[in-house]
Amino acid sequence: MKTKSKIATIFSLLGILLLGGCNNTKDDKINYLTGDLTNTNIIELSNSDSLETMRENGSSFVVIASIDGCLTCEEKVFPRFKYYIENYGLPIYRIGFNKLSDTDPLAILRSDGPVLGIYKEGKKLLISAYQKNKSVYETQESFNAFFEKYVTLPSVFYISKDQLDDKIRNKKTFVILYDRNTCPDCSYLQEHFLHQYVKDNKDKTFYIIDCDVKGVRYDENGDYNQEQWIKFKEDHLLNKTDTNPYGYSGGVVPTFQYYLNGVLSASDVYVNESFKEELISGTEENGQKVTYKFTVTESFIEELINTSYTFETTYNEDTIRMQKYEFQRECVSEIHENKVKDFLDTYAEKKSQA
Repeated sequence: MKTKSKIATIFSLLGILLLGGCNNTKDDKINYLTGDLTNTNIIELSNSDSLETMRENGSSFVVIASIDGCLTCEEKVFPRFKYYIENYGLPIYRIGFNKLSDTDPLAILRSDGPVLGIYKEGKKLLISAYQKNKSVYETQESFNAFFEKYVTLPSVFYISKDQLDDKIRNKKTFVILYDRNTCPDCSYLQEHFLHQYVKDNKDKTFYIIDCDVKGVRYDENGDYNQEQWIKFKEDHLLNKTDTNPYGYSGGVVPTFQYYLNGVLSASDVYVNESFKEELISGTEENGQKVTYKFTVTESFIEELINTSYTFETTYNEDTIRMQKYEFQRECVSEIHENKVKDFLDTYAEKKSQA
């Protein structure tokens, strides 16, 4: 139960259609909840099918259509968007006019290009040609005022191992969440608590590191490397030792850490309990009613230790393991979510300070 399933890398809150204009309300914007600071480049779309798939899937995104080798883009347009890529981790896409049909909304204005498209839930919020709106690109400040009418910037950011290590080495103060794409507890935390918390607390900043990447759990060939993973957990004080009161067990995800001036000063671990199991009644045969007693034997939350829970179900050898796992997690998740909320309320920095 230590590590399984998946979370999303960049999750955005989507809403309703807006066809331009300057008096946008909060609901008329792409509301980015997280940014990905591990990406530093504009993302190239290889063909129109990629763009159309994003529209059909109801995605929210920002795209620039231009001719290849566009000098205006390099000098006037791309730098404005790179500010948002580098500082907020926004995914910004580009597609060549030559890859679009003549009737595509982005291609219709090609004579006044490059053309900016902002889409929310696959619907266009804005289609704007550079030549018709040139003045907003003159300075970064003027562009920010224009662009942020259509997007709400994130307050939570994915970072890489190197970026995390730089923060520690440079004695920064911050909160980091250790996460994995293949961790079911991470997914459960995201879906049942963290998404809503981030949405409700846009003034709070913290960081996330996905550990399912090369250099952390995987080697340069993309293969799982247990020795490397153990070393990472030891180096980042995820495991509990006599000298590290902030670790838990051998190191698990999801784990939150708070660094004060580069020194680990607090932590919180979500679920990851160990249980003693007893069959109280019934026979473990398909179709038979069974009752189990689960007693917490290990938990990051001390008051949960020795707490017992009773689970009644119909035995099915194909599903019983997952049923037990999900029941155990549900028993302890609420108290963990309250602890996570207290942790983030206390330690996550105000956005203006981060």
